[in-house]
Amino acid sequence: LHAAANPPKASGAVLGVLTARYADGTETRRELKNKTDIGNWRDPSAGENLGIAWESENATASIGLIGDRVASLVFQRFDIAPAKNAIVYAVNPGEAFESLGRLFPGGFSPLGLVARIGSLPGRPPEVLAQSAAAPLRSQAIAAAVTGGTTENLPPRAYLMDDSLAARLERDGVIPQNAIDTSRTRYASDTGQIELSADAGTVKAVSPRAELFSLAPGAALDGGCVSVADVDARCAIAVVALPASPREARDASGTPPLAAARRILVTHLTNALPQGAIFAHADCKLLKTWGGGPHLVRRGAAVLTLRLAGGDWQAWAVDAAGRRMREVPLARRAGGAFTLALSTITRGGAQLAYELAR
Repeated sequence: LHAAANPPKASGAVLGVLTARYADGTETRRELKNKTDIGNWRDPSAGENLGIAWESENATASIGLIGDRVASLVFQRFDIAPAKNAIVYAVNPGEAFESLGRLFPGGFSPLGLVARIGSLPGRPPEVLAQSAAAPLRSQAIAAAVTGGTTENLPPRAYLMDDSLAARLERDGVIPQNAIDTSRTRYASDTGQIELSADAGTVKAVSPRAELFSLAPGAALDGGCVSVADVDARCAIAVVALPASPREARDASGTPPLAAARRILVTHLTNALPQGAIFAHADCKLLKTWGGGPHLVRRGAAVLTLRLAGGDWQAWAVDAAGRRMREVPLARRAGGAFTLALSTITRGGAQLAYELAR
């Protein structure tokens, strides 16, 4: 099974090469030509060497496509900065092979919500020595953690125990209050990402993008955006877009949200085929696939946008970004705007909006 995403309209274009390697060392190569050997998954049609294996819409296709494109944009523009520090677990053989399937201590993995984490073989002095010899500054290790030694540890080496986070804060390896005492709130060492497990929220705030995940009843504030009146679990993205061909060619030329002329807003809940049945409320075990039509979960939220001055307008757009209809954008005292979001409208399901001035 294979398909192409957004291939050229012309038939015969080579979209890829399929190579089969055999046990005797030989191999065969076959070019995959558009509309002959492979087709567009969004608009399938049979061809000379291809047939249609699946025609139904994926239950979450629109939500997945929109979410993937927003994530790709934010990733490729480097909108979210990588963590400043790296914390490494120094794995010595005695600890690693103590038992089959041994896991890292539970208190180590949550550090990945604050800094970069990983593991290297060796005792802490050896691991830290590797850091000192690293050719790139980004590879520097701020601290090494171990749970399998009682030897005297060198500076920047820590024994794994319940006080680890507090000691890392004390020594400046992670910021103060990056992990709260209840261990339900975590903030990245860049200050851009914050997770609150008890409130069921996550936010990632950068100059060009503000991203939010909220539980019903939750509210969050970013730099230019605030979210309130949330009545269903949702993910909301507010992303600055290029306003001219020049900005589109140069990703670094896209202005920050505070100065943007075009903005994309997405409001994603969930989508499932009618009749889908799960075994439990956590929706991890699917018992019945269900059938059409596909239903989007009803959800609403209100955005407050603190933007540059100008004659702002807002439109509901489809999954391809085409403007469908204008939607109200209310100006508040002090110059902020409010935009009411709803996944279900008289015009049908609505997941994305464009703002421009």
